[in-house]
Amino acid sequence: MDGYSRIIVGVDGSEQSRKALEYACTAAAESGAEVVALSTWTEPPLPIDPPFGSFPWGVSSTMREAVTQLVEGVVDDAEAGHPDVKIHRRIEPGNAAQALIEASKEADLVVVGSHGHGGFAGMLLGSVSQHVVAHSSCTVAVVR
Repeated sequence: MDGYSRIIVGVDGSEQSRKALEYACTAAAESGAEVVALSTWTEPPLPIDPPFGSFPWGVSSTMREAVTQLVEGVVDDAEAGHPDVKIHRRIEPGNAAQALIEASKEADLVVVGSHGHGGFAGMLLGSVSQHVVAHSSCTVAVVR
């Protein structure tokens, strides 16, 4: 695990993403790398049936706050177990796979869980991990 300076890890609060963050922190401790815990959020689609319109004011900020709290809790747990590792929090709107693929352009390693919250039983990889493996600009570790 030598040679890493920046490790990106996808965090969605699932058990698999917690394992991925643990793996990333272990790799970072061995290589002296920094870790970026990346999470995304998306707004639900607007209704296509009447009444048309938009979401109530503040829905976006509420969703961002919920994701921020989730990431804070997961990262706080990881920091407690790895006080020597610098973990940055990155939360942004958008698609998780696309954000991880974009972040891979400035990373040495991307770590993802094999499944997130939306995994179907029996699948070897979730859709986000499949996209990241197929399109990442750097090495990808998939953690089970």
